[in-house]
Amino acid sequence: MSAMGLLVTLEGGPGSGTAEQALLLRQSLDGEGVPADFVQPGGEDAWLVPDGQRAPEWPPASRVAPFLFAVTHLADTWHHLAAPGVAAGSIVILDRYRTTLLAHARARKLDAEWAAATVAVLRPADVAIYLRSDPVRQLDRLLRAGQALRGWQVGIDVGAARGTGFAGAFRAYQSTVSRQFDALAGPGRLLVLDGDGDPAVLQRQIHDAVITALEAVG
Repeated sequence: MSAMGLLVTLEGGPGSGTAEQALLLRQSLDGEGVPADFVQPGGEDAWLVPDGQRAPEWPPASRVAPFLFAVTHLADTWHHLAAPGVAAGSIVILDRYRTTLLAHARARKLDAEWAAATVAVLRPADVAIYLRSDPVRQLDRLLRAGQALRGWQVGIDVGAARGTGFAGAFRAYQSTVSRQFDALAGPGRLLVLDGDGDPAVLQRQIHDAVITALEAVG
């Protein structure tokens, strides 16, 4: 075991299974005697427009403040909740982090270079894994779990819900977000896995990627 731990992030849209896989990863590592912590910062909620609010489409300039709030929120999460565990030698698993925030920023038409430079202030992950999922499957999982769709999930502040209803807006907006994830998934930057595949197989792939990274620094 390395004197320093690892920061592992699971990235993806709502309903892609990041939280479930993060919990399974922590449990499997704990069972093997590898210290692990799970942190759910919920940084995407900084994009929230209150449910039921019929908000007009916001101009790009007005989307800067919530983006900066989310960056600050994630920086605080790292400093207070994640960094101590990594320093103590644990594997700290974050449910959504830099890549998810950046994908949403690009989908909201913020300047891509500026957003990337701003997100770069956040400590990079040692292992970043994107669970690619079909927005139709994402929506189905959320509805089956009894979760109401929220404004930030459907892009209400960018006019995605206009005339389509929340379900249609969710599919359209999350398709845009998925394309941004794919654009960010260059070699060596993001491990892309099938979030719609067998959960047990997916967990094994995630687990193996983390163990490989741990052995590399050990």
